[in-house]
Amino acid sequence: MVSIVILTWNRKDDLIKTIDEVKKSTYIYRGHNTPTSSPPLEGWERGGMEIIVVDNNSEDGTPAVIKEKFPDVIFIRLEKNIGIGGYNIGMRKARGEYIVLLDSDSFPERNAIERMVKIFESDNKIGAVAFEVHNSQLTTNNLQLTTQFNLRRGRDVYGYNGAGVGIRKECLERAGYLFEPYFLYFNEQDHAFRILQSGYKIKFHPEIIAYHKTSASSRLSSSAPYFYTRNLLWLIWRFYPIRYAFVSTILLFFYASLSTIQQRTFIYMKAILDAILGFSMVLSNRFVIDINIIKNARIPIRWAFTAYI
Repeated sequence: MVSIVILTWNRKDDLIKTIDEVKKSTYIYRGHNTPTSSPPLEGWERGGMEIIVVDNNSEDGTPAVIKEKFPDVIFIRLEKNIGIGGYNIGMRKARGEYIVLLDSDSFPERNAIERMVKIFESDNKIGAVAFEVHNSQLTTNNLQLTTQFNLRRGRDVYGYNGAGVGIRKECLERAGYLFEPYFLYFNEQDHAFRILQSGYKIKFHPEIIAYHKTSASSRLSSSAPYFYTRNLLWLIWRFYPIRYAFVSTILLFFYASLSTIQQRTFIYMKAILDAILGFSMVLSNRFVIDINIIKNARIPIRWAFTAYI
């Protein structure tokens, strides 16, 4: 069983397209109202796929439309927007051995789930499979299903893109779920650190593809640089060894000050202040990870500031 967990907030039309595309998967789709005795596709005797939508209190009519169009989808309506915490609710509800996380505006290529399962089944130490995420604006009119797939083409990576990733349910029980205080951004890297520290691997295969509708307006809004700056500080304080954390914090403060002057905004200073206010919370959830994991992840501190000039 594979569980598809989709988090949404006020993206009704994108969500409809995502669900439609997921149902076109070459893997087996079984809604929660569909008898599990239905014949599986050849080669996937343990197969099956459920779709779980977690709605962060949308106000665009999402609940009514999804329940009407997709009565077989498991729909969870939250009373308020809790950000990436909604994924945790969906993952805890999931029955699958493997869980795929998608944005409401991202979806897997039609053979991606089938290929992902093959990767997981090849090695029980693989905790996550990172999808190759493409811009759907350029590719959705020309979806191609390549027939050849080589398990050996994959490589170990140190992070994943939240617009398309598969996670082993057993790995979640050891590494934990997403760190909810982030709300959004850098939660993937935080989770990747814990997956790797728990002894699991993250595999990336370029043939396992997801398509993501990039939203320039949301990325250029003040919320993006705010969350990137605050959450990067929390990530550093949560996992880095003291000396490494000190140097990285000084560098982040420097670039934040420089960007404040260059971009004529106080959003970075607000992010730093709020990060400091949350220091005790982060400290209570701190544990140092292997320095080699941090070095291999190669997180560019300056990127959080240059992306919005």
